[in-house]
Amino acid sequence: MENNGEKNKFLIINGPNLSMLQYREKFYGGYNLNEIENKIKERFELKIEHITSSTISNNNINNKKKRPEILFYTTNIEGEILNKTYEHIEQTFGLIINPGALTHYSYSILDLYNTLRNNRIYIIEVHITNPLIRGRNNLLTTTAADSCIMGFGIDSYFLALDYLLEMYYK
Repeated sequence: MENNGEKNKFLIINGPNLSMLQYREKFYGGYNLNEIENKIKERFELKIEHITSSTISNNNINNKKKRPEILFYTTNIEGEILNKTYEHIEQTFGLIINPGALTHYSYSILDLYNTLRNNRIYIIEVHITNPLIRGRNNLLTTTAADSCIMGFGIDSYFLALDYLLEMYYK
C-alpha cells in the first residue's frame, strides 16, 4: 500500500442497519443511504471548489496537497468495518463513521479508534439522531473518537466532512 507518505482518503463508514434507513423510524429522516452518499459527494465537490479557489486570498490553506478522495463503505458486520478501515490505513486522513448500535458495546471498534489515533488519523463519529435522548446512554466507542456529531440528521455527516476538509487543507 504505497502512498508516498500522503494520506488523502476520507473513509465514510456506516454500520449495522444503516442500509435500511428508509424503512426505519421517521426521526431518521426517510432518506436511503444512496441519497445520503450522493448529498455528501455534492457537498464534498462544492467545498473542495470553495477551498481551493479561496487559496489565493487565504495563506492558511495548503493548496499543494493532493486532492482528497472519499470512500464509502456500508456493512452490517462488525469485522468488515475493521477490515475495510485497516485495508486503507496508510492512505487515510480521516474516518467519518456511523457505527450504529455498535457504539454502545463494541470493544473492537473502540480498539480500531485507538489504533487510528495512534496513526494520526482523525475519527469523527456521527449519529443521525441523538442516542442520548432515546435512553441509550452508553456510548462506548465515542469515548475514543476525536469528536462526535449527533442529532443533526444527515447534516451530521456534512458537519464532519466540513471539519475534515478544514483540517486536511490546514
